Amino acid sequence: MTVTRDLGLVTRLTLFALACASAAGAQAAAPSTDVYVYHLGRPADRVINITNRAGYDNQPGYIGARLAWTQQSDGQTDIHWLNLETPKPFTQTRESEYSAALTPDGKNIAVIRVEMDSVQRLWQFPIAGGAPSVVLADIKPVGYFAYLDATTLALFVLGNPRPNQTPSTLQIADTRTGKGVVVTTNPGRSIQRVPGGRLASFTQSAAGKTTLMTVDPTPRSDGTFAIDTVAVLPDSADYVVWRDAKTAITGAGSRLMQLQRPSKDWTVLADLSAQGIRRITRLALSPDGQRIAFVADEPKP
Repeated sequence: MTVTRDLGLVTRLTLFALACASAAGAQAAAPSTDVYVYHLGRPADRVINITNRAGYDNQPGYIGARLAWTQQSDGQTDIHWLNLETPKPFTQTRESEYSAALTPDGKNIAVIRVEMDSVQRLWQFPIAGGAPSVVLADIKPVGYFAYLDATTLALFVLGNPRPNQTPSTLQIADTRTGKGVVVTTNPGRSIQRVPGGRLASFTQSAAGKTTLMTVDPTPRSDGTFAIDTVAVLPDSADYVVWRDAKTAITGAGSRLMQLQRPSKDWTVLADLSAQGIRRITRLALSPDGQRIAFVADEPKP
């Protein structure tokens, strides 16, 4: 196995207290996963294992040019950063926060926060310091999110299987009104903004297939939303990021795969099986589109 270890670049920033096993709020034991970085266009053996340790490392996200991810140790979940000069720690909280993302104005880090009463909402922490604030007070429980512009978000809002079998929903929300409108039910967890505009992408699964779709967040005159089908994802793939408005990337098993619209066929971008990569799941793409971070199972001994 030739995965490069690059822990010397990592600086620890304490942000979180208590662990959330997933963005859907699952309380099961966290899986043993690592965060890797691959520079697109370079040889496949140049995969960097950023975490390279036993335990849960997941939810990578770029805060500008800096890579952050969630790491769990002894019941404590922290954010770790790559290539960050002397970071100022965020105030440690009694609540659980995760899935950090930069807000469009560049002044805050948005997170999903599980509050002391278990309410799960979208909050933001000022980068310059100060008290955090709730972004959408009345929309809960939020599992995943993506900013589409300064005031518009696409949200995965969890349903309630008991007692009335309420499904999860994809919602378009406005921070100015605090309201959300349901677009569809039972979306997947990959909620993304498509570069170059305000389109949101999401996935839906049916009959053993997962389909990548887009939605225009501006409602039509009848209050519905224009939804377009992009392509069926490869088997075992369920998470997508966008390199540009026409180029989507997903992970399937040990492979990174790419779609060039308007084609509906996925091609192999990089086969990482020789590097011991297995079961690629969550992805994050750097703002320059050159480096992709992904989560995969820990390498076998």
